[in-house]
Formats: sequence, C-alpha cells, structure tokens
Amino acid sequence: MTPRLVNRAGFVLIVCGSVSLLWTRFIEPAPGVLYDLGRVHIAEGAGVADGAVELTGRPSGVRQIVSLVPSCACLKAQLPATGIGAGQTLVIPVQLSLSSIGEKRAFLTAVFEDGTHDIVHVKAVGVAGDLAAKPQLSDSVLTLGDGDTRSIVALVHQRRDHAPRVRWRLPPDVAMHSMAMRYLIPMQEKDPGVWEVTTKLTWHSIDARSLLGVAIMDIDEAQAASAIVVGEP
Repeated sequence: MTPRLVNRAGFVLIVCGSVSLLWTRFIEPAPGVLYDLGRVHIAEGAGVADGAVELTGRPSGVRQIVSLVPSCACLKAQLPATGIGAGQTLVIPVQLSLSSIGEKRAFLTAVFEDGTHDIVHVKAVGVAGDLAAKPQLSDSVLTLGDGDTRSIVALVHQRRDHAPRVRWRLPPDVAMHSMAMRYLIPMQEKDPGVWEVTTKLTWHSIDARSLLGVAIMDIDEAQAASAIVVGEP
C-alpha cells in the first residue's frame, strides 16, 4: 500500500493571491490527472465541492514543495507536508467553489524546489437541490486508530416526509461500519425539523503508516458535507 503523509500539528491553507496569478500566466494547464469531485448542491447561488488530489515522490530522494498555485481563487488546497519521500504519495485536500449549476474545472500546480512542477486537474458539477441548509457535522477532522470504530453525526435539515438518501465516499482502507437515522421533532410546527444521521466508520491498515483523506457525505446523489480523516497506526 502507498504511504500517506500527515502533519497532525495542523494544515497550511494555500490561498490564491498575486503570486499565484503571476505563476498561472506562465504555466499552461498541461495534461495531468483529472480528479472528479462529483456533484454538489447549489444553495443560494453557491456550493463547495470537497475532495483530495495526490502528488507522488521519486524512486529515491525527497521532493520538496515550494508552493501550491491554484488556477483561480475558486480553488483552495491544504498542504499537510512540504516534502514527499521516496516512493511515497502525498494526499492534499482541496475545495472547489461553484456559483452556478453546471460543470466547473480548475487545476492546481505544485512547484518543487528543483524547478519542476506537477499539475493536477479537478472538476465538479453544480446541481439544484432542496436542502434547507448545509448539514452540520460533529467533526471536521476525524481521527481513527487502527481497528478503531468512531462515530460522526450529521444534522440534516429536511422534511419528515423526505428522509435524506445518504451515501459516504471514503478514503482508502476506511469503511462504514453502520449508519442510523432518526427524525428530531421540531420545537415549533413551522420549523422543518432535522434528521440526525449517525455513521460509524472503521479503519484497518496492514502498514505502519498515517493516513490522510477526505470523507464525502452525499445526500440525494450530491455532495453536502465532508470531513478530513486522519489515521493513527
């Protein structure tokens, strides 16, 4: 299995600015791996597609990342480490903002210390949805030990007669142990009410490694919420 790198001290948020605009003038969107972030609900003219991309190391030596340059302000990335060891893969969580229904694409350029660069592309499709609000998750970062089972709770604002159809897209080696839903009766009849969705996730790794990935919660076949998942061997 491919090792994953993680820095548990925190994540560095790389935001598009004047430097990235300078880089994108000289770096064309060359062919590269395309990551499909899926469909995302557009509510009040906005939606965010979460996911992850990967950068790979060389057969020997360490690749040092100088910067991550998004092609637009709509794409953001979190850099968990600046070095990629020999034969390793670095997983980088990304967010692509959408403002309308339809497909959107962007690309991310990783600039390395030796002057080389890698380009990865992402895409997502905005769709109309009837979610009253973005679901609230109990954890934005979920830590799993090897063999552990942990719960993550989502509050989904949806009518009682419209139970949410929930599907999780999970990082490698992470599996869904169980999922249960119940409707919470609102305090006032005019309120739409909330569905409480409790999902138990488990992780089994045969390698002594850390894991970083993004768990995506789809509701009614479109992305509604996400959480970063960190593994502790």
